[in-house]
Amino acid sequence: MSNINFDLNLTKALVCVYETGSISKASEKLFVSQPAITQSIKRLEEILDTELFLRTPKGMKPTTNGEVLYDSFKKALNDIEQGINLLAEMNDFAHGEIRIGSGSTIMRGLMLPFIFEFRKKYPNIKISIIDGISTEQINNLKRGDIDIALMAEPVPVFEDFDKITITKIEDCFVVNSEFEKNFLPKNELKNYQMILQKLPSSNRVFFDKLCTENKVKITPSLETESFGIILDFISNTKDMIGFSTKTFIKNDLKTKNIKVLDTDFEIYPRDVCALKMKDRGTSNSTKLFLTELESYFSKK
Repeated sequence: MSNINFDLNLTKALVCVYETGSISKASEKLFVSQPAITQSIKRLEEILDTELFLRTPKGMKPTTNGEVLYDSFKKALNDIEQGINLLAEMNDFAHGEIRIGSGSTIMRGLMLPFIFEFRKKYPNIKISIIDGISTEQINNLKRGDIDIALMAEPVPVFEDFDKITITKIEDCFVVNSEFEKNFLPKNELKNYQMILQKLPSSNRVFFDKLCTENKVKITPSLETESFGIILDFISNTKDMIGFSTKTFIKNDLKTKNIKVLDTDFEIYPRDVCALKMKDRGTSNSTKLFLTELESYFSKK
C-alpha cells in the first residue's frame, strides 16, 4: 500500500460520495462525469481490497470501512486546505476564514455581541459557524471541519486539545411566575415535573453531575434538545420546573412569565471554553479571533 501512487482525486471522490450519498450529486459537485466517480470508488475498493459503499435504492450507504476511511480522508483534505490558507494569510493578514463550532445556545446567549464587534473590526475575515452539540463539535474538530469549538463545561479531556477558558456562566432552576413557591428544598425537587435538555448535551451532563454531588435523584418528565423550548414550557405551565442557564436568560426573566426558583441544591459556576487542536497549524485569523475573544470577555 505504501508504494502505491495514490491519486488525490480518489480521496475527493470518496468524501463527496459519503457526504452527498449519491454518485450523481458527487458528480455535479466535483464537475466530473458519473462514470468517473463510479470508477474512482471502484479503484479505491480494489486498492484497499474492501467494500466501501453499499449500493441501495436510497443511495450510497457507507460500510464500516467506508466510515473509517471518510474520517481519515476528510481530515487529510482539511489539512491540505488549511495549509494553503495559512500560506495565503502570510501574504494578506487582513483576510482569512475562521470556522467555529458552537451550540446555538452559547452562540445566541453569549457570543453574538462579540461576533458583531469582531466583524466590524475585521470585515474581510470570513466567519463560518457550524451548529451542533458538544460531542459533534469534538468530532468536527478532530476531522478538521472546524478551527475552534466553543462549549461549556463539562468538556471531555483530550491530550490533543488546547483549552482556553473564556468566561463563566451560571445555571439555575426556573419556574412560572405563578409557581406556588419561591424556595424549594432540594429533596422536594423530585416531587414536581421537571423539563431538561437531553443527553448528551453538556447542560444535561452538568445537571446529572450536580444531582450526584447533591445526592438527589431527579427523573425528568420531559426532555428536549432545544434550550428555548424549556422556557416556552415554563412560561406556559404553572407547576413545572426547568433547569436553565441564568447567564443566557436575563432578558427572558424580564419579558417572559418566568422566575428563578431558589433552592439549597448547590449549583456552582462553570467555564465556557474554546478548544483547538494542538498538532494542527493555527491560522493568523484564528489566532486573532482567540486573542480578541479573550480580551473582550476579560473586560466583562
